[in-house]
Amino acid sequence: MPTDHRLWRAPRAARSMRGRAVRARPCGGRLRRAHGLRLPAAGLGPYSHTVSEELRHTIYIRTSPEQLWAALTDGEVSFHYLFETEIRSSFAPGEALAYMVVPEDEEPGVLVEAVRGKVLSVEIGRVLEHSFAFVDLDEPPSTLRWQLRPGAGPGVVRVDLVHRGLVPHGGCHQRVVDGWPIVLSGLKTWLETGEPLGVAGFGGASD
Repeated sequence: MPTDHRLWRAPRAARSMRGRAVRARPCGGRLRRAHGLRLPAAGLGPYSHTVSEELRHTIYIRTSPEQLWAALTDGEVSFHYLFETEIRSSFAPGEALAYMVVPEDEEPGVLVEAVRGKVLSVEIGRVLEHSFAFVDLDEPPSTLRWQLRPGAGPGVVRVDLVHRGLVPHGGCHQRVVDGWPIVLSGLKTWLETGEPLGVAGFGGASD
């Protein structure tokens, strides 16, 4: 049986942001067409990572710091590599942040909130740190930190992603442990080629 790589799941509550309608949707298998990547149910399937309260990833991308920062903060760009997710925030410390997705079989313009958080720290072009909580999981928020390090090579930026405060064996951990490597690969591919990664669900790739 193929491993189920879905990262984001539908929320239980409706939200309205930036004037776009948002409706409540049941949790479960409703977002397959929205992003196409699935994770197994909690406790199922092998993982390549040791379960812990912290995940760390590093990747090198041939791009400019400005383009990379835009990819992390512009929802129109994040859609192409982050499971067809639109990131929304003012990115000022203390302000809200949300990951919005388009569910399966929904009319255009309707989004649901999959992840919510609060911006904790910002250094434009270098650091973005925010709390991170799936809206349909009863777990305390974790903390996601992106750090960009220009100068890794000519036209190359090093990206460090650290996801801290995860509940061991918890639902969030189950979703992101295989999800972040796919997201980082999609981010690198999009910035270097202008094309989606090609994994099912990225940029409209077929199942």
